[in-house]
Order: sequence, then C-alpha cells, then structure tokens
Amino acid sequence: MDLNRNFKEDPLIKLIQIGIELWIRSKCKSLKEITVEILGLTAAILSGKISGAKVEAYKVDFKDLALNQVKLISGPINIKVNLFSKDNRIMIENAFSISGLISLNNENINKIITSENWTWIGNLLAKNLLEADHLAKIVIHDNFLEIHAFNIGINSVKVEKFNLEVSSGTLKFSSIESTKDFLMPMDDSIKIETVMVKLNQIIATIKSTVKP
Repeated sequence: MDLNRNFKEDPLIKLIQIGIELWIRSKCKSLKEITVEILGLTAAILSGKISGAKVEAYKVDFKDLALNQVKLISGPINIKVNLFSKDNRIMIENAFSISGLISLNNENINKIITSENWTWIGNLLAKNLLEADHLAKIVIHDNFLEIHAFNIGINSVKVEKFNLEVSSGTLKFSSIESTKDFLMPMDDSIKIETVMVKLNQIIATIKSTVKP
C-alpha cells in the first residue's frame, strides 16, 4: 500500500492544505501561483497539529512587498478545523517560524520603492548612500546594484554602484566606488541569513516568525 499516496489523497488533508493556501492568500494583496504541502503524521494532523508546511509561490505581493518567488518551510503549526464554516474552515492558533528563500527582480524592487508603504526605504537609501532627496530607481546587475537618486529642484541624477551583503541579520549596502555603507532597518521578527545578487535578481534566505 502506498501510504504517502493515501495521505495526500485524504479529503481532510486536502481540506487543510486548501485552508492554509486560502489563509496565505488572505495575507497577500495578490499571488499568481501557490502550492502547499503538509508535513507530519496523519493522526497528529487530524488532531490539529502540523509538523510543518512547505510553501512555494510566484508573483507575490505581500503588503506591497513584491516578490518574484517564495520557497518557505514552516515550523510546527497548531490549527483548528471547522467543517461548518464556509469562509474560515481552517484557523491557525499560534505564531510559527518560517525559513526559506525569496527572490526579487528589477520590476519587483522598483515596485517596492515606489509604493506608498515603502517610499521611506527609497528615501532612506537616497539620503544615506547618495546624499540625495529621492530614489529614482535600482538596477540589479549580475553581481551588484546600481542606485539612481536625485535632489528636488536639480535636474541631474546621481548614480553609484553598491555591493549587497548580510550584516547582523539585515542587508548592508556597500559602495564599490567609495567607503560609504548603510545597514537597512529591519523588523525584529525577520532575519536575513544570506543574500546574493545573481542573474539580475536578489536572492535571499530568511528566518521569521509569523503571527496568525
């Protein structure tokens, strides 16, 4: 008997997978594609205790953070199943840890820095890295970032190249052309573990805590 096959085809397990997928979608402004895999023993899962969940998603917009790809695995999750609810059949009852990979391309990063919620990030980079008022754009190259910024009332754009690395759990921008560097402020619940600029993408591995 193929126990793994039976596990994946169990209607209740499928319901839980769909419920978690819907919960993730409810936290995002948009999400093009997602797959969810439940981890754990059947008996434990049916009692509401999941060992973990694997999530892979594409074209994600989470609170105006545009991401090209997300591949995450969670720690243990406690859930409550309500078969009589049409809208919220799955309730996540506790905070849980996640770790994995996210990637951003040129379109993603420039959508973030021009969004209303995250304009302050662009202005912070412009001020600290280029002594400018506003960030115009960021161009991701194969192994560095090219940052464009400008000052109000001056018809010229400052451009400088920066390396991107991890320091103290956050992103560090270091100028290739001078001694300037800057540590990006980061939410305490999010830790960047590694980052690389490759194939016109920023690829980072992260750890975080998610609250229901």
